[in-house]
Amino acid sequence: MTGLSPALIRAWEARYRLVVPERTTAGYRLYSDEDVALLVGAQRLVQRGIAPMEVAQLPRTHLREAGGTAIHEPPAPVSGLTSYGDHVERLVAAFARFDQHQAESLLSRPLSMMPPLEACRQILVPLMRELGDRWHRGEISVAVEHFGTSLVRAKLVMLLETLRHRNSNKTVLCACPPGDLHEGGLLLFAIEAVEQGWQPVYLGPDLPIAALAAAARQAAPLLVALSIVLRREPSELQRLLSSLHEALGDRCPILLGGSGIAGQEELIVRCGCRLLPPSGKLDELLSASRHRR
Repeated sequence: MTGLSPALIRAWEARYRLVVPERTTAGYRLYSDEDVALLVGAQRLVQRGIAPMEVAQLPRTHLREAGGTAIHEPPAPVSGLTSYGDHVERLVAAFARFDQHQAESLLSRPLSMMPPLEACRQILVPLMRELGDRWHRGEISVAVEHFGTSLVRAKLVMLLETLRHRNSNKTVLCACPPGDLHEGGLLLFAIEAVEQGWQPVYLGPDLPIAALAAAARQAAPLLVALSIVLRREPSELQRLLSSLHEALGDRCPILLGGSGIAGQEELIVRCGCRLLPPSGKLDELLSASRHRR
C-alpha cells in the first residue's frame, strides 16, 4: 500500500518514531489507515529531497497532505516567515557562510509545506535568480554562487524526477542554447510540462545546436523548448534562430522562453518560432501546428 519495504518502515519507526503501530498478542505490527497515510506522505517528501529526520519533525497534517490531500488554496508564505523574500534572504545568507546544514533545512521547509510548483515559483527559481544577480553585482563570490546554485538545482532535479510521468507519449526536449548557463527557468518549465502530462527530455544548459539536432532525431519530440536568459542583440538572436531552424528542419515546433527574449517577441514569431500561449498550455502549440498544416 505504501510502496515501502518492511525493513524501511521498521527503521523509520525505530529511529524517528514516524509511526508507532499497535501490536497483536503475538507481536505482529498492526498499521492503521492513519499510519499508511503518514508513511505515504513521508515517502513523497523524502523523494523531494527532505531528510527523513526532518520529515519526522513535521506536523502530521503536512504528512497527510503530502500523501494525497490536494491543496487548492493559494499557499501563504512559509510558516514563521514574513514573506517569501525573507526566506530567500535567509537562504542567501546561509550560502554565503557555506552552511550546508542550515541551507538544506531552509530549502526543505517550502518543499514540505507547499505544492511543488508553488515552492519552485515562489522560492527556488527566485533564489537562483537572486544568486546570479548578486554575483553580477559583485556582492557574492563565484564560489558562493556555485555552492548555492548546486544545492537549489539538486532540489529542482529531484522534484522533476519525482513528478515525471514515465508513460507519457508527449515528449518535449528542454535545453538552453549555446552560451546560456542559467537553467533555473528551464527546470521550472520542465516541471510544469510534467504537470501537464508531458515527458521532458532534459538536456540542460549551454547545449550546442548540433547536439540538440542529434537528440531531436533520436527522441522524435513533439516540441523543442529553449530557455534564453542571455540577452542578445536582434541580429544575433535572428542568427541563432536561423541556425536552429536549419538544424531541426520541420520536425516539430520550437518554443522559446526566458528573460533574454523580452521585447523581441515579434522577431521570434517572424522567424517561425513559438511563444508560450497565455493559457500556458503546451497542447495548444500542437493544435496550432496542426491547424497551420
